[in-house]
Parts: sequence; C-alpha cells; structure tokens
Amino acid sequence: MGQTQSYLVEFISNPSNHPAIAITAAAAIGIFAYSRRPKNKNLQSDAQQPKDVVVLHQLPRPPFKGYPNFSAPCMKLETYLRMTGVKYIVKEVLPSTGPKKKVPYITLNGETIADSQLIIWHLQKIKLPGYTDIDAHLTTDEKILVDSVRLLAEEILYRHIGWERWANPKNAKATRDSIFHDIPFPMRYLVFSIVQKNNTKASQMHGFGRFTHSEQLQFSFRAIDRLSELLGDKRYMLGDKPCSLDAIVFGELMDVTKAHEYWPDIPTGGYLKTKENLVKYVQRMFNEYFPLAE
Repeated sequence: MGQTQSYLVEFISNPSNHPAIAITAAAAIGIFAYSRRPKNKNLQSDAQQPKDVVVLHQLPRPPFKGYPNFSAPCMKLETYLRMTGVKYIVKEVLPSTGPKKKVPYITLNGETIADSQLIIWHLQKIKLPGYTDIDAHLTTDEKILVDSVRLLAEEILYRHIGWERWANPKNAKATRDSIFHDIPFPMRYLVFSIVQKNNTKASQMHGFGRFTHSEQLQFSFRAIDRLSELLGDKRYMLGDKPCSLDAIVFGELMDVTKAHEYWPDIPTGGYLKTKENLVKYVQRMFNEYFPLAE
C-alpha cells in the first residue's frame, strides 16, 4: 500500500484526529456527489410528466449485464410495474433525494410516495388506466400467503445480502469497486467508508446484524428452502398465473444470484444455485419481464 493510501486508511479510521481535513473531505464529497449525480437526459421535471405516468426514482443501472438494479426493492417495484402494464419512466437518483432517504420512490400526478410495498398497495387501490390487477385471481388464503412470504424474503434475504455487502470484510473491495465504480480514488474510499459505516450501523439497529455470520446463514438458507418448496414445479410462485409475490421474490432472488456472481463471499448465492427450480424461475422471470437484458 502506498503512502497516500496508508494515510487515507488511517484518516478514514480516525477522522477525528484530522478535523480540518475531515471538514475539507466532507465538502469535497458533497461537491463530488452533486457533480456525479445521475444524469437524466431529456427528462422533464416530475410536475411536467403526463397524467397517470409513474416516475420511478431508483438507483442507476449497474455496470453488469443482466442485472436490473443493485437494489432488490427497486427490482421488485420495476418488475411489478412491467407485470401490471403501468406506464412509467425511470429517473436515476441517489437515495438521499427520497422523502425517506431511500429508494425506490415514485411521483405520480403530483404526489410522492416512498417504499416499494406502499407504492404497490397504492397502485392496487387507484388502478391507473391500463393497469392489470395481477392479484385479482388470488383467494383470501393466498393473499395472506403473499404477505407472509414477502416478510420472509424481505426481512431475511434482503437484510442478509445487505449485511454481506457492507459488513462482511471479504466483500468490501467488491462493494466499493462495483457500486462506486465511477468514483475515482481517493474519493471512492471516502464515500464507501461513510456509506459502509451507516449501513452497518443500520443493520445493527435493525437487529439482523447482531447475529453471527453462521446464524445469518441459517436464516437465509432456511428462507431459500421454503421458497423452493413453495414454488415446487409451478411456473410462478402460486400457480400458472403471476401475482405480486413474483415481483417480490424475483427481486430478492435476482439480487442474491447477482451478488454471488460479483461478490467473493456470498454463501447464500451458492446455496441458491443448488435449488434448480429457483434458478430456472429467476431466469424465466428475467427473460419474461426484462427481455432486452438491461
């Protein structure tokens, strides 16, 4: 490690020892973040969008082929929009721009709504022109199952993959060089360090990050088992017709799949590959709803 990198690592570990540099770095990061904010060429302001067109605010597309988004909730929501025929446009943003400081969120007819599940419930309620209710065929018991499995996927797989990316030291370099790939050294290290600390702290506060790695894997492997058993030999999670649960499960499993491909230590992804029906399901959903391999 060169002298500059060594100094940078020491500064990141103990920024309070260098208050003047810390202030300068914070200002530089702010300026850099603004200059590197996602560009949305030829995109009108949200208020100028046509009536009943959803403006989907989400992270920029990853630099990897066949990976719709680094965020499982963003993949979930965009898949749902495609499944239901809702007209939408994508606006690439940073999480800090959202009302809850996270993505995805939407603007629709002058209203801003955050959180992927709250957005789905809202769209189910208002039924925009051209909207297809993909849950209309579900029984009451199946609707209960949708909410139950959603919690299984989002409270275990989402939390675990988040921990693997941000708190597992074996994955730090891959996270830094993929999610922040367009930020040059040394700013990439500074930005990554700040985001890593915030996300690791959030995982601890939520509670999932307090489990050991081995304990987390017990939870995530069990979730994979249950999803595989639920799918069985069906085309979609609950039968021959797709429903909102498919958008949820696809978003989470696609994230696990791609994390395993591009991060060095994602055991859950390796375990997922042992479930042939889930592997085929993810590819089938991707081919059906993202046919251009975006």
